[in-house]
Amino acid sequence: PKGYATSWNEGVKRIFGYEEAEFVGHDSAPLIFPPEDVKNGIPQMEMDIAAREGSASDDRWMQRKDGTRGERSMSLSGIA
Repeated sequence: PKGYATSWNEGVKRIFGYEEAEFVGHDSAPLIFPPEDVKNGIPQMEMDIAAREGSASDDRWMQRKDGTRGERSMSLSGIA
C-alpha cells in the first residue's frame, strides 16, 4: 500500500504544520514520520496492518513540518 493522503483538516495544520496543498496527494510518511522510522519501514508496516485489518492505531513520536517532534496517537484506515 502507498501512504498518499486523501484528506486534510485544520488539525493537520495545527498538529503537523502542513497546508492542504502540501499534504493531500502526497506520500504522508516522510511528512509526518521521523526519518529513522521511515528508514526502518515503520510507516509501511502500519499501512500493511491497516490494509489487512482495516485500520492500525499507534502512539508514537511524529514529526512536524518544522522538524520538531511530539508524541501523537494516530490511526490509519485501509482504503480498498
